[in-house]
Amino acid sequence: MEKVLTKLTELSDCMKTIQEKNTSLEKKHDGLVGSEIKTLTEKATLLSEEIEKIQAGQKSHDEQKARIENLEKVVSLGGGQKDADFKEYDTGLSKYLRKGSAMNADAEAKMMEHYLAGEKTGLSDTDVKSLVKNLQVQSNPDGGYFVMPERLSATVGRDFETSPMRELCNVMSTSNESVELVIDDDEPDAEWASETASRPGTGTPKIGLLKIHAHELYAKPKATQKMLDDAGFDVGSWLAGKISSKFARKENTAFVLGDGQLKAKGFLDYAEWSTPGSYQRNALERVDTGVNGVISADNLLSLQGALIEGYQKNANFLMKRQTFFSKILTLKAGSGEYLFDPQLLKNGAGNFILLGQPVHFGSDMPGSGVTGAQSIAYGDFRKGYTIVDRMGITVLRDPYSSKPYVEFYSTKRVGGAVTNYEAIKILKEEV
Repeated sequence: MEKVLTKLTELSDCMKTIQEKNTSLEKKHDGLVGSEIKTLTEKATLLSEEIEKIQAGQKSHDEQKARIENLEKVVSLGGGQKDADFKEYDTGLSKYLRKGSAMNADAEAKMMEHYLAGEKTGLSDTDVKSLVKNLQVQSNPDGGYFVMPERLSATVGRDFETSPMRELCNVMSTSNESVELVIDDDEPDAEWASETASRPGTGTPKIGLLKIHAHELYAKPKATQKMLDDAGFDVGSWLAGKISSKFARKENTAFVLGDGQLKAKGFLDYAEWSTPGSYQRNALERVDTGVNGVISADNLLSLQGALIEGYQKNANFLMKRQTFFSKILTLKAGSGEYLFDPQLLKNGAGNFILLGQPVHFGSDMPGSGVTGAQSIAYGDFRKGYTIVDRMGITVLRDPYSSKPYVEFYSTKRVGGAVTNYEAIKILKEEV
């Protein structure tokens, strides 16, 4: 403004001089020449142009200052009664202006709602739209969602079904690569004899040796160092939890279906007894339904009856959730009434009881309805199947091999095998 006043003063003096010269010329008819008047007029024109430029610059400065003040006012809208809505936006805008960090689109939307609802910020609708457009950035579902201001430490996850094998089976730990168990499943022979009869030799029981190898599971996810630094929570712990969950589901699948190659041998992978009711080592008995792809109430009774009394006390049913609800609970008597009332099947803890024994759901069990499906297992799994842990999950954090990524190399050693070949029976849907 001082420059403007100075230029205006100069312009006033110039115009005053012109006026005086003109007056003097009119009186004397000989004084100031035309060239002098022309020079003064040009100077006055230049001064006018300079004044206009200075005034335009001052106007731009004033507009920029007002915009900054309005921006600060928008940022401060979260105070008082709207603190809950604008706290995230407040922090996010601050980080954006200082570091260029990504803004949260949800927080921006809330700011817009309050602004349009009547906040007096001094910004036009065009300015508001421009502001929001400039602040928005796209998020990356592979990790960018975590790099947000004031993000809650909790995450919304997804539940994955698995099989409760560790809950049902025998679990043991070892410090060695594998364990060996003696299979004592044979017995000596015995004969009746009279007082004076000869006593020839009788059969001697044979024992077996079972070796359970601890196979290796591994995972190697990676994240950038920037993500680890900027995420709103402990990414390392989050990854460890995800890996642990995946390991648990992988091993449970192996305990049920594994072929024993680089993994545990699942109980459904064992051969079938050659003769029903006749014990056979390294095999499990199947109870056929008699009809392809169909389960009846008689089949359930036959399955339960195939297990000898010594294993009945701690026996459990294991099947897919869909099998229980679509095939077992829908069984009807000849009169059309359901054989099993879901309310009567539940015990006090809310678990299902079938034929007096607990029902457990295993997502790794085959579904019912397909010819040959081994859809239901029944038995004392604690005696029938053994899980061997070599060690817990180990994590090696490697920031060197894949820069700029940090690798989380995780391993676990675990094995499993059937250790009692008459403690588990399997229902097979075929003739």
